[in-house]
Amino acid sequence: PTGTVLSGATCWLARHDPLSIDLRERLAAPSAEHWLGTDIQGLDIWARLVYGPRISLAVGLLSQSIALLIGVTLGLLAGYYGRWVDEIVMRLADVTLAFPTLLLLIAMVAAPEPSLTVVFITVGGVGWAGTGTGGGPADFPAVTPAGSWGGAGRTAPSRPPRRPRRCWRGHD
Repeated sequence: PTGTVLSGATCWLARHDPLSIDLRERLAAPSAEHWLGTDIQGLDIWARLVYGPRISLAVGLLSQSIALLIGVTLGLLAGYYGRWVDEIVMRLADVTLAFPTLLLLIAMVAAPEPSLTVVFITVGGVGWAGTGTGGGPADFPAVTPAGSWGGAGRTAPSRPPRRPRRCWRGHD
């Protein structure tokens, strides 16, 4: 959250250009002019800290928006049409998840001419089938296998079933 606020207010917070080299001011100590001092090339460290997160935040937000758009669209299509459309979407998700993500990202970014747009689309295209943290049936004990598969005349219990009690005596 702090990085988001800082990167959104770069014009007001950074008093220096993060890319302007000033060799006369190299390795300067923190002062009123350079709040965190300068590095070996005379670059203002505070300006670089404030301007740095902008690209990372843009890549994160835009690529996850693309992944969300792809995932929700394919999920809605699979849920609405079911059967063979669902199978195709699931096999596509399986293929996407089968590849090592980092290797796939490197290959896709290296193939066309590198740009931020390619990075956005690549990360979003790989991330749509992500393993979300929504949980499974164990997180929702009221859903039973019979109920989830449409068991005839069965309803989900109002509370989770009790587990058998075991006495702990240091061994099984």
